[in-house]
Amino acid sequence: MMALFFSAVANAQQPEEEAVPLEVLLQQNKETGPFNRSAFVVQIEGCYYPSLETVYLTFLSDLGSSTITVTSVSAGTVDDYTQNGAGICIIPISNSGLIIIDIYSGDGRHYRAIFIA
Repeated sequence: MMALFFSAVANAQQPEEEAVPLEVLLQQNKETGPFNRSAFVVQIEGCYYPSLETVYLTFLSDLGSSTITVTSVSAGTVDDYTQNGAGICIIPISNSGLIIIDIYSGDGRHYRAIFIA
Protein backbone atom coordinates (compact mmCIF):
# COMPACT_ATOMS: atom_id res chain seq x y z
CA MET A 1 0.00 0.00 0.00
CA MET A 2 2.85 2.38 0.80
CA ALA A 3 4.57 1.86 -2.57
CA LEU A 4 1.33 2.58 -4.38
CA PHE A 5 0.97 5.91 -2.54
CA PHE A 6 4.49 7.07 -3.50
CA SER A 7 3.89 6.10 -7.12
CA ALA A 8 0.73 8.23 -7.27
CA VAL A 9 2.50 11.24 -5.72
CA ALA A 10 5.42 10.97 -8.15
CA ASN A 11 3.06 10.86 -11.13
CA ALA A 12 1.10 13.86 -9.87
CA GLN A 13 4.24 16.02 -9.71
CA GLN A 14 5.28 15.45 -13.32
CA PRO A 15 4.36 18.34 -15.64
CA GLU A 16 1.64 17.72 -18.20
CA GLU A 17 4.01 18.68 -20.95
CA GLU A 18 7.78 18.77 -21.06
CA ALA A 19 9.55 21.97 -21.94
CA VAL A 20 11.29 22.08 -25.32
CA PRO A 21 14.86 23.28 -24.71
CA LEU A 22 16.06 26.02 -27.03
CA GLU A 23 19.64 26.24 -28.18
CA VAL A 24 20.80 29.84 -27.76
CA LEU A 25 23.90 30.48 -29.86
CA LEU A 26 26.34 33.37 -29.96
CA GLN A 27 26.36 34.94 -33.43
CA GLN A 28 29.57 36.05 -35.10
CA ASN A 29 29.97 39.80 -35.30
CA LYS A 30 30.97 40.70 -38.87
CA GLU A 31 32.69 43.89 -37.71
CA THR A 32 35.12 42.13 -35.37
CA GLY A 33 35.88 39.15 -37.60
CA PRO A 34 36.21 35.50 -36.54
CA PHE A 35 35.65 34.25 -33.00
CA ASN A 36 38.39 33.92 -30.45
CA ARG A 37 38.96 30.16 -30.21
CA SER A 38 38.92 30.08 -26.40
CA ALA A 39 36.04 28.38 -24.59
CA PHE A 40 32.94 30.52 -24.20
CA VAL A 41 29.84 29.60 -22.22
CA VAL A 42 26.58 31.18 -23.39
CA GLN A 43 24.98 32.85 -20.37
CA ILE A 44 21.41 32.47 -21.66
CA GLU A 45 19.24 29.34 -21.49
CA GLY A 46 15.84 28.99 -23.10
CA CYS A 47 12.80 26.70 -22.97
CA TYR A 48 9.60 26.76 -25.01
CA TYR A 49 6.36 25.56 -23.40
CA PRO A 50 3.96 24.74 -26.27
CA SER A 51 0.85 24.36 -24.07
CA LEU A 52 1.49 27.78 -22.52
CA GLU A 53 2.65 29.35 -25.82
CA THR A 54 5.50 30.86 -23.85
CA VAL A 55 9.30 31.04 -23.99
CA TYR A 56 11.30 31.35 -20.80
CA LEU A 57 14.75 32.88 -21.27
CA THR A 58 17.03 32.58 -18.25
CA PHE A 59 19.89 35.07 -18.09
CA LEU A 60 22.46 33.29 -15.92
CA SER A 61 24.53 36.44 -15.41
CA ASP A 62 24.09 40.17 -15.80
CA LEU A 63 24.59 40.94 -19.50
CA GLY A 64 23.47 44.53 -19.06
CA SER A 65 20.31 45.90 -20.61
CA SER A 66 19.41 43.40 -23.34
CA THR A 67 17.02 43.90 -26.25
CA ILE A 68 15.07 40.82 -27.34
CA THR A 69 13.43 40.73 -30.77
CA VAL A 70 10.95 37.92 -31.52
CA THR A 71 10.18 37.45 -35.21
CA SER A 72 7.41 35.17 -36.42
CA VAL A 73 8.50 34.40 -39.98
CA SER A 74 5.13 32.81 -40.92
CA ALA A 75 2.97 35.67 -39.62
CA GLY A 76 5.46 38.45 -40.39
CA THR A 77 5.24 39.94 -36.90
CA VAL A 78 8.07 41.41 -34.84
CA ASP A 79 7.84 42.00 -31.07
CA ASP A 80 10.48 43.65 -28.88
CA TYR A 81 11.22 43.04 -25.20
CA THR A 82 13.94 44.12 -22.76
CA GLN A 83 15.76 42.33 -19.96
CA ASN A 84 17.84 44.12 -17.36
CA GLY A 85 20.35 42.01 -15.48
CA ALA A 86 20.23 38.34 -14.57
CA GLY A 87 16.93 36.51 -14.18
CA ILE A 88 14.04 35.11 -16.19
CA CYS A 89 12.35 36.83 -19.11
CA ILE A 90 8.93 35.40 -20.06
CA ILE A 91 7.94 35.90 -23.68
CA PRO A 92 4.49 35.05 -25.10
CA ILE A 93 4.51 33.32 -28.50
CA SER A 94 1.17 34.05 -30.16
CA ASN A 95 1.91 32.73 -33.66
CA SER A 96 2.78 29.27 -34.88
CA GLY A 97 5.49 28.45 -37.38
CA LEU A 98 9.14 29.50 -37.56
CA ILE A 99 10.18 31.77 -34.67
CA ILE A 100 13.52 33.62 -34.48
CA ILE A 101 14.61 35.18 -31.21
CA ASP A 102 17.48 37.67 -31.43
CA ILE A 103 19.06 38.87 -28.19
CA TYR A 104 21.38 41.89 -28.23
CA SER A 105 23.13 42.13 -24.87
CA GLY A 106 24.38 45.30 -23.23
CA ASP A 107 27.97 44.13 -23.76
CA GLY A 108 27.51 44.15 -27.55
CA ARG A 109 27.01 40.42 -28.17
CA HIS A 110 24.29 38.97 -30.39
CA TYR A 111 22.60 35.68 -29.49
CA ARG A 112 19.99 33.78 -31.49
CA ALA A 113 17.51 30.93 -30.96
CA ILE A 114 15.38 29.49 -33.79
CA PHE A 115 12.50 27.04 -33.32
CA ILE A 116 9.12 25.92 -34.66
CA ALA A 117 6.12 26.86 -32.52
